[in-house]
Amino acid sequence: MGIGVLDKDEIDRACQFIARQDDEMLKVMEDRGPLDLHPRDDHFRVLCESIIGQQLSMKAYASILIRFDEKYKDATPKQLIEADHEDIRSCGLSNKKVEYIKGLSEFFDAGAPDFQNMVDEEIVESLITIKGIGKWTVEMFLIFALNRANVFPIDDLGLRKGMAQIYRYDIKNIPAMEAQSEYWEPWRTVGTLYVWKRLGNTPW
Repeated sequence: MGIGVLDKDEIDRACQFIARQDDEMLKVMEDRGPLDLHPRDDHFRVLCESIIGQQLSMKAYASILIRFDEKYKDATPKQLIEADHEDIRSCGLSNKKVEYIKGLSEFFDAGAPDFQNMVDEEIVESLITIKGIGKWTVEMFLIFALNRANVFPIDDLGLRKGMAQIYRYDIKNIPAMEAQSEYWEPWRTVGTLYVWKRLGNTPW
């Protein structure tokens, strides 16, 4: 798979294509309006946020992030490596999440790869070597930080719930959902974003 990045023109082309392919998605697009997606180049920060937010409600995540930012908003990977474990934990993080953030910091301090010039599969393979970073987290990074065009994070419960509602699938019928996403190729990210938008929810 090549490197496909979504900008406004690419999103417009994707929407036109998917609308011709998928009548149900056309209804969602007409109901929910245009997408607004912007890349982020602060990749270390994005992945720190993802670790902090794992298995938390949005309210709890926001509270912990405020406390983390009071101490470490502009911290470099090296500064977080050297930071006291208990001091980071006092922001409201578990011991494991502190370990994950330190592991992520070591990865970036050693010289993170140039994600912009890597294909999606290479990014997944690179980042899942970091303890605490799983496939779902990398897929969210691909969508919301790098704006990659053809990501379909089927492990996301919100995506499955939304597709079950739109297409009247059983929520456990993953093969049917994957088959449906083939109608969106090579812009499965756009279909995914509209499923989330219909739910009034995004996971990032």
